[in-house]
Amino acid sequence: MPSKTHDHSQRLLRHWSYRLALVCALLVAGALMLTSQSARARSLSEGQHSASQRQSHNGMGRLSGTGEPGDNRMKPSAGKSSVGQPPSMGEAPAQPDRRPSWNLVDSSNVFTTENELLVASAVSANNIWAGGYYCLDAACNTYHTLIEHWNGSTWSIVSSPNVDAGGYVRGIAAVSANNVWMVGFSCLDSAGCTTFTTLIEHWNGTSWSVVPGPDTGAGNSILRAISAHSANDIWAVGSRNTNASTLTEHWNGTAWSIVPSPNPGSVVNRFQAVDVHTSRDVWAVGFFCTDSDCTYPQTLTEHWNGTAWSVVPSPNVGTFGSLLLGTFARSANDVWAVGYYCTDSDCNGDQTLIEHWNGTAWSVVPSPNVGTVHTVLHEIVALAPDDAWATWGYCDEGTCPNLMLHWDGHTWSVYPISSPGTLDNGLNAFAVVGHKDIWGVGYMNSGSGYRTQVQHFTNHDGH
Repeated sequence: MPSKTHDHSQRLLRHWSYRLALVCALLVAGALMLTSQSARARSLSEGQHSASQRQSHNGMGRLSGTGEPGDNRMKPSAGKSSVGQPPSMGEAPAQPDRRPSWNLVDSSNVFTTENELLVASAVSANNIWAGGYYCLDAACNTYHTLIEHWNGSTWSIVSSPNVDAGGYVRGIAAVSANNVWMVGFSCLDSAGCTTFTTLIEHWNGTSWSVVPGPDTGAGNSILRAISAHSANDIWAVGSRNTNASTLTEHWNGTAWSIVPSPNPGSVVNRFQAVDVHTSRDVWAVGFFCTDSDCTYPQTLTEHWNGTAWSVVPSPNVGTFGSLLLGTFARSANDVWAVGYYCTDSDCNGDQTLIEHWNGTAWSVVPSPNVGTVHTVLHEIVALAPDDAWATWGYCDEGTCPNLMLHWDGHTWSVYPISSPGTLDNGLNAFAVVGHKDIWGVGYMNSGSGYRTQVQHFTNHDGH
């Protein structure tokens, strides 16, 4: 693994380095098995950095995650706990599980090397949007925005503008059928997108178009998430000045403008997610660093009260760094945030982190840790006090399956979900239509490149 770096966005690349090394090792092993005529048949059933970043979700698509060959159920190992870390929730039940299931749905891809869906948002059951990116070359040095739409029967690619040298979709918010917003970043170079600036696009019911955003100043800038309260009250967050400062932008129905937000870190201040509950109750989460090389990131939670953004203290687990990647505000006293914490000084291992706001303070809620190498959460949705979902992926014994957790009002537990990619899987985002109609989008890899993955959870019998 690489040594410590000067930006935690590079630290996130360690996850990619691990995954890419894992893929290469498995491919070599597979080739040797085929040569000896003892190869196993593999089945393909599935799907805020790319192959070079995953996103770091700097672009962050993948930090961890991939699939177990030929197995449609996760088989978590016993979770781990140690001093200063939240306790494990233990193993998944061994008995047959007859709960409603997540099911793989076919989705579209553009290029053979890398395609990934990072975000999703629903207007209705037959009008759902998902966004991400695809690579234009085998080395994945050039990226283009990827937007897909569900019409009730199929997922199809919808053309979207690419300015400069291409870009990523990092956030999407569907206000209505003819009012959908997308944010992310556009690349200013075609050599791995080392320089980039914010990207905002809008769907008017007919086509996507680029919408001008405010000047974000010197250095790289990116919008990683967007959330809408109404057609004239929309928030987008990310970072600017090459991650040195948080970035919050607001749409008032006419124009986008930058709204000042605090920067508690002396080196890095970075928003990863935002969720709007009301016009006076908005949460943004991410991480910040105070040490010079950003070796030990700390959780960052900020709140908008209708007048100003302010930092709200949030806990950190262990001593090696904690990050928040997703958030969901169900009510003023029921807000969730998810991410991970590092288990060593180089963050070569990590475990799930779930925090909850009860209207007064943030606290850590125990969550399962099923991977022996990486177990990371990136997205969460809360539908009721006893019904919430969190997802991304984990790596264990040479495989990286999907990870799905469910909250029943008392505990978080692993929920069964297939892992169709034989080398790598992960779900990055949810789109919620209703209480029992939820979509998850992400990526998978079975050896022939990264493909989009879409899973659907339904329960039509009301149980």
